[in-house]
Amino acid sequence: MNIALHCKRDIQNQNTSLINLIEYIERCGEFKNIYISESLFEQLSQVQVLKQHPVFKDQIHKEWNIDFLFSLGGDGTLLECTTFITDQSTPIVCMNFGRLGFLSQMSTEDFEPMFVNLLNGEYSIEQRMVLQVEAEQLKFSHLNFALNEFAVTKRDTSSMMKINTWVDNRFLNAYWADGLIVSTPTGSTGYSLSVGGPIVMPELDNFIIAPICSHNLNVRPLVVSPHSNIKIQIAMSTVSFLASLDYRSFSIENTENVFFTVKKYPQKVQLVRFQGHDFFQTLRNKLFWGKDARN
Repeated sequence: MNIALHCKRDIQNQNTSLINLIEYIERCGEFKNIYISESLFEQLSQVQVLKQHPVFKDQIHKEWNIDFLFSLGGDGTLLECTTFITDQSTPIVCMNFGRLGFLSQMSTEDFEPMFVNLLNGEYSIEQRMVLQVEAEQLKFSHLNFALNEFAVTKRDTSSMMKINTWVDNRFLNAYWADGLIVSTPTGSTGYSLSVGGPIVMPELDNFIIAPICSHNLNVRPLVVSPHSNIKIQIAMSTVSFLASLDYRSFSIENTENVFFTVKKYPQKVQLVRFQGHDFFQTLRNKLFWGKDARN
């Protein structure tokens, strides 16, 4: 079995847990090759000399035949992991070394029983919808997809944006707002949630269109079909703005009539899930549903 490990370079106070994890994997003897991301290698090499393992920077090659990619961090680390496997065929195991962690299921204390379950095949694969973005004026290279959301947001502190939006060539609305988010169900607990968007079950396929600080208070988020093509036009040539795919942002300066097309990506992200994982339980734990400070 071949595995790859990744964590962000800025992970705090987790070096001991990360080293314990890697040493356990090395002792396990079930893994033929262990690939380590450059950021993980740089993080741990500052505190301990590591055994020689192949290091990758920004791409996992198909010829490596990786069976599992381990995301060691929070949800942001998982979003980075999706860019390493552009065909999304490699299952991702999420371990929460971060804080909130809607997507990272396993804690640092659970890694030994998790590996036992993994080696015994006692897990399931959860498929998550991904969106992709096309823009004639802009080049996103091959990373034109997002697991959470695509967003356009203003950079100026004074003026709003006018964002014309169509769904399947039918005019939806001219949003006067600080920006607009098109989210997947996975992203419904992220940026979209912070602007009043609905929480959507992750196994569904939908788009959520949600304005950011809309000037018109009667404008609300809208859920549309995953088979729809969503066309977005930034109608004001004097506005500088950011176009973001998950954590990757592109600055766009005073470009007139920029059009973006958002649609469903052909592949889905594969997340490994172990018995006992429940989305509703995650919502209760992370959002403190049912908790009352008066009690």
